[in-house]
Amino acid sequence: MKNYMLILGIISVFLISACSQQTESAPAATEPKIIAPVEKTAESSPAAAETPAPGDSGGDSGNGEEKAAVPASNVKEFGMTARKWEFEPSTITVNEGDRVILNIKNEDVAHGFAIFEFDVNERLPPGKTTKVEFTADKKGEYIFFCSVQCGKGHGDMKGKLIVK
Repeated sequence: MKNYMLILGIISVFLISACSQQTESAPAATEPKIIAPVEKTAESSPAAAETPAPGDSGGDSGNGEEKAAVPASNVKEFGMTARKWEFEPSTITVNEGDRVILNIKNEDVAHGFAIFEFDVNERLPPGKTTKVEFTADKKGEYIFFCSVQCGKGHGDMKGKLIVK
């Protein structure tokens, strides 16, 4: 019984010390870096400038259907910080269809980052920056949160993703 209590005490000290470490740093940039989509033109794509051969319908399969041009989505990249017990920035706004890249710097203990609606659940190792990517393919407001138990404020470590 003494050994059990001793082991439990050592584990408790480890957890308490890990959760009480704090570091200070400059806040992360909250403005996204927007990368515009690249559109193919006759100048940038020589194949697009070619004319169809006689009897060729120019790529049409002959069934009367034409392929609709799908607009390329923008890429929005954010710097984010994870620390006890917050994400900074805590609100991110993007447009539907945007490819979202989050570079999340974890400043202290192990954390996670999850948005279940977009199938995102990443572990954030302490002292490292983790790149999280997904496509915001549905409009709405979604909660992101820490998915790794990180201490007494774990339940409050969340933010909001707004997809317009």
